[in-house]
Amino acid sequence: IETHRHWGVFLARNRFDAIQLLTRNWTANSNSSTQFHTNSDDYGEQRIISDFRGKRCEFRSWSPFQSKLAAGIMGGVRNLHLRGGCKVLYLGAGFGRTVSHIADIIGESGLVYAVEQGPWAERQLAGLAVRRPNVVPVIEDATMPYKYRQQVPAGVDLIFCDLPQVDQVRSLMLNARHFLAFGGHFVTFVRVKGSGQEMIAAESERLRQNHLEPLEHYFLEPYKPGYALVVGVCTRKDVTS
Repeated sequence: IETHRHWGVFLARNRFDAIQLLTRNWTANSNSSTQFHTNSDDYGEQRIISDFRGKRCEFRSWSPFQSKLAAGIMGGVRNLHLRGGCKVLYLGAGFGRTVSHIADIIGESGLVYAVEQGPWAERQLAGLAVRRPNVVPVIEDATMPYKYRQQVPAGVDLIFCDLPQVDQVRSLMLNARHFLAFGGHFVTFVRVKGSGQEMIAAESERLRQNHLEPLEHYFLEPYKPGYALVVGVCTRKDVTS
């Protein structure tokens, strides 16, 4: 097991030198009273038990073919601004696969608020929150952040936005205004066609108009063809300062 340059992410190499992305399953390794490790939890991903820095640890495989964020890491994104203890808002959490790995990365001292609309996600996210107490399910429409302003505190460090393209920039902007700390960061996933450069340029300009400055972008081929990952920072000024 090797440490990746991204905080809380690890690598394993098999005998053919193929690279496997991992996160450390802190619920299985915790010495606290909140141990929820079972052999059947989460999403059926491969588990690896290994000695790491003098401790017996469990790691979870993170497939870039099943997670756009993992695809971005494998694609070379430089800085996700994701650290232990971060407060994260994830828009478009789906069934929570990527959220579960973010929960591993930020650890017990962090929190990830997983926003997904519809009862189809409620049971899965609620079960994930039982196994990972640092996950907070928010079963609401991510395009209407005023509906969950009592559930998500202001001042989150990072917003992930994985919504249908028509809602993406507007929803990111509204949620950033409600919840993102001044100077906080965002990661959004953009649907692209062809080379994608023109679409990225247009999307970047829309983001800038809403005080969201793109810092870097990466196309997610071959893992997630037709998508790009954009990392940026909130440039909105604190009018009270």
